[in-house]
Amino acid sequence: MFFYRETPSGQNSDSYFSNVSLLLRGNEEAQPVTVNDPIKDDSNNDFAITKYGDAKISNTVYKYGTSSLSFDGNGDYLTAPNNNSFSFGTGDFTMECWTYVTSFGNPPVFIDTRNTSGGAGICLLCNGSGYVT
Repeated sequence: MFFYRETPSGQNSDSYFSNVSLLLRGNEEAQPVTVNDPIKDDSNNDFAITKYGDAKISNTVYKYGTSSLSFDGNGDYLTAPNNNSFSFGTGDFTMECWTYVTSFGNPPVFIDTRNTSGGAGICLLCNGSGYVT
């Protein structure tokens, strides 16, 4: 699950926070932010996140705080270790993300839980018209 809410003082007030599987805010605490900063999982799992391409933290466009994750659409992505925390089963669950898309030439993929051999999973992407599918 991706679900998180902060109080004005920055304290976590989400009663479901213990159920959060992965939380990538891209709003790292170290300032100034540099492109080489690691990307931190702020969930209780504290997964090691691996960057590919030139995925980075950026101060240019952001929704919360002073920075966000940035992908230029040319082979950039992040991975988290395979873990049972991502086995959602058949019950209710929530996945969410905030995106700022500047081009729809190659539909951007926001969340993809499929494995490398094309196995079953969830794929949330933006089609060429800008609609999430």
